[in-house]
Amino acid sequence: MAKVRLFQASHELKRLGPETCPWSVQWRENGRRCTKTIGSKDDAAEFATLKEAELLSKAKGINTQKRWADFVEEYLQTEAKASGKRPATVDIIDRALARFTEKLRPTWVHLIDARALDTFRQLRLKDKGDKGPISPHTVLKDLRHLHAALGVAKRWGYLREVPDMPRIATDSREKPHVTEEHFLAIMGVVDIATLPDPRVHDLPESVTSGDWWRALLMTCWVTGGRIGAVLRFRWEDVDFDAARVLSRAADLKQRKDTRPEIRGALPYLEKVRGSDPRLLPWNHNKRTLYTEFARIQTAAGVDLPCSKEGSPGHECTPACHLYGFHSFRYAHARYNYQNPDLQNQMGHATPATTEHYRKWAKRQLAEYNAYVPDLAGQQQNGNKTSNKPEFRVVG
Repeated sequence: MAKVRLFQASHELKRLGPETCPWSVQWRENGRRCTKTIGSKDDAAEFATLKEAELLSKAKGINTQKRWADFVEEYLQTEAKASGKRPATVDIIDRALARFTEKLRPTWVHLIDARALDTFRQLRLKDKGDKGPISPHTVLKDLRHLHAALGVAKRWGYLREVPDMPRIATDSREKPHVTEEHFLAIMGVVDIATLPDPRVHDLPESVTSGDWWRALLMTCWVTGGRIGAVLRFRWEDVDFDAARVLSRAADLKQRKDTRPEIRGALPYLEKVRGSDPRLLPWNHNKRTLYTEFARIQTAAGVDLPCSKEGSPGHECTPACHLYGFHSFRYAHARYNYQNPDLQNQMGHATPATTEHYRKWAKRQLAEYNAYVPDLAGQQQNGNKTSNKPEFRVVG
């Protein structure tokens, strides 16, 4: 156990007397004897208590001298950026830690506990967004980044234990997946598309904008890929024998290359193949891609119920009633959740993310088989009732 001694130096005590002689604190650190003269006895006793707690923490491998601001800078430089995270992800982490710093103003890393996280949750939920109170999911995202940073602080020896994550009541709505009925309806009206413009795309003469959209939507359906990754697929990466395409890690959130199967979309893709090295070139502004997709869905009669209708501060827009491209990922997971290669197909960095999709699909597709009473024995012998007691209606 760390020993800290409170005393008055004998030579100063003889010279100044017990009333005016300053008090000192003495301790041993790393084999060396350290002494510090404080002044009054109360101040010296307070310093001795803090020093003893510090020595005990160091004996257990905890550095109690790490300031929160210094840790945040070190974490962003060493862990967040050097670990290969995308710049956009690093910016999100930086903003989450900055919000925690602004609201709680912590000084030392080792003093952050579960109470601090609960206070941050309470204050963060009171913040206002552009359209009213912020979503609980936004607060949960900040807490996850904060919790991950505290986990690194423990690994570096700045924190004894990582406090538990506070719970936040969030809405578990069904994921907006593209249904088969809507998919067929959309594929039937894509000929109304006017983009991509043949003047800025090197497409075969007989290929129309509708052909291009059929190839894109079928590729999204069979691969379950993110729209950004699908638009970056290249012909040189297609393995026609295995019917797979190389999806490079730089185009995804993961840290390794994957090879999703693309067999069902190859006939559509080969029809629109030109001299461009990309399978599905889009040389217009990316915003026009979403605008054209919305126009196609409207023509197909897609009119989804707004999942956020009735939420505080939410104002419905036409986009609330249409699918986004990410809905194809949910559809792919829904209809292929039993496939063991689902993680590679969808390009998830960890199995935990894939398991989230699987659990959601199982909840939606699992058969319940509710018990149904046997009604055959209620009427026997030519519609005559059995010996069972009759029902009585009490008015």
